[in-house]
Amino acid sequence: MLHNQTKETNEVKITIDKLFAETQKLADNGYRFIIADVFENEDNFELIYEFGKDYDATTLRLTVAKGSEIPSISPIFFNALLIENENQDLYGLKYKGLVVDFGGRLYMSQDEVEAPPQSMAGMNVSLVKKWNKKADTAKKEG
Repeated sequence: MLHNQTKETNEVKITIDKLFAETQKLADNGYRFIIADVFENEDNFELIYEFGKDYDATTLRLTVAKGSEIPSISPIFFNALLIENENQDLYGLKYKGLVVDFGGRLYMSQDEVEAPPQSMAGMNVSLVKKWNKKADTAKKEG
């Protein structure tokens, strides 16, 4: 049986230079890392980090300019390396200090054809045809 026993939900807006220190404070106070979400805007990304302790939840929310290096929280919460690597693959984000950096190959081997980043969904048709041709060639050779 599930119970809604949330005692407190706390959202804190921070800047990129405070992410690591604020995450460390949460870890020191017994919080666990739950998930990180990314929302892409025209000029920036909004990052939302969720942490929990017992029935309390804390959210760290920050906005970063595209091209910014984001401090990895994986040295504090090892499990964050998966979502941070995934965010690099899907959104082109750059994390510095990742405990393990898969270099854009979190889910694929070096021999697989890379998918275009999500932000390229509106690319022109000639690029899509070129990419599909590359994928077809790789399949025939494999």
